[in-house]
Amino acid sequence: MVAGLGGRALAGIALALAAAGVASADEVAGTVTDEGGKPVAGTEVTLELGRARFRPTPNYDGWHSVKSEKGKTDSAGQFLFKDLPAGAMATVHVQTGTGFGIATGPVGPAGQGPLTVRMRPLGGVRGTVLGKKSKMQSLRLWVTGGDGFRGREGSLEKNGSFQVDGLAPGAATIYVMFSNFTMAEAPVTIKVGEVAPVPPIPLGEDFLPGEDPLVDCTKVKLVDSQGRPVPEVQLIWSSAWMDGGMNSDEKGVVLLMGGGVAIGGPPYRLRLASLSGKDAQYGGTLKAARGSTATVELRPLREVTGTVRLGKSTLADYLVLGATSGKTGRVYWGRVEAGRFRIHVPEGPVKLVVGAASGKSFDHDLDVPALGVPFDHDIVLPEK
Repeated sequence: MVAGLGGRALAGIALALAAAGVASADEVAGTVTDEGGKPVAGTEVTLELGRARFRPTPNYDGWHSVKSEKGKTDSAGQFLFKDLPAGAMATVHVQTGTGFGIATGPVGPAGQGPLTVRMRPLGGVRGTVLGKKSKMQSLRLWVTGGDGFRGREGSLEKNGSFQVDGLAPGAATIYVMFSNFTMAEAPVTIKVGEVAPVPPIPLGEDFLPGEDPLVDCTKVKLVDSQGRPVPEVQLIWSSAWMDGGMNSDEKGVVLLMGGGVAIGGPPYRLRLASLSGKDAQYGGTLKAARGSTATVELRPLREVTGTVRLGKSTLADYLVLGATSGKTGRVYWGRVEAGRFRIHVPEGPVKLVVGAASGKSFDHDLDVPALGVPFDHDIVLPEK
């Protein structure tokens, strides 16, 4: 870091230059070293811009970045990422089979603010899952890396004990899973070079709920708000083993089992955030699940497009998602191309969440009008 200039000062200068339209060759440079300070040559380095944690609904918790790149250190352990957006906050990290290193700093002009990524030993977790011993070896573990970094899979012994090593330090989560469905979860803090003990994790008989409903039915009927069948809409669903997808027939029916998609038997998770029709996107709500049939009501999603501005500057690098509240609150992901976003969300109150390359996120409340032509809406972010 340049003497006398902190990270906030450099970021502020970069934002001012961008707003003024001044061209700059912004970059992030630095060195990867081992624990003793010796440069590490030829190792993969990941750069993420605007990396942040997003929790727009109670059921969603994820780390995302606006932009990412990969590179390698040279013979002197040095790395360089060029042509980066002014005002961005960079997270540079390295994870090998034995160590993890991370450094964060602002993108800046060439020669300023070199970062040092110092490798430290990875951590691990150990503990016991409490439940029927006959079930243990049919289950698996997934442990996220600390703060959303690369995780690892593990297995359970016959007595329910486990140990998973090679994890990045930080706040993490242990998931006990039957194939792809979660049966229990527990938070844990992974420490540098230590195997963290975890309190016993009780195992229930049911799968944990999520954004998507879980049903024991073997077919789904898609209907509109008047209860009329909706044909030719693709539904995606998941068994414990894999995903399947099929269009509804003329009666609005999708066969989850026995319809030519062999993904195993129920229960099934119905992926209802975005269903694709011939000329529209839909969101679905589970209305009933009786006997062999689940009824899902479809609501057309509205396409919203626009730009994101910070003062007079139009941002090129950002991410956007939409979130609805209530019992059926969902997250809807948008796409950003050439500085413009496109997202499909339900009509009515929606919270748009913008993640900026600066690492900040902004909530933008929007009342999406009833269906019609695509709705164009620009988002202006506060400059402070």
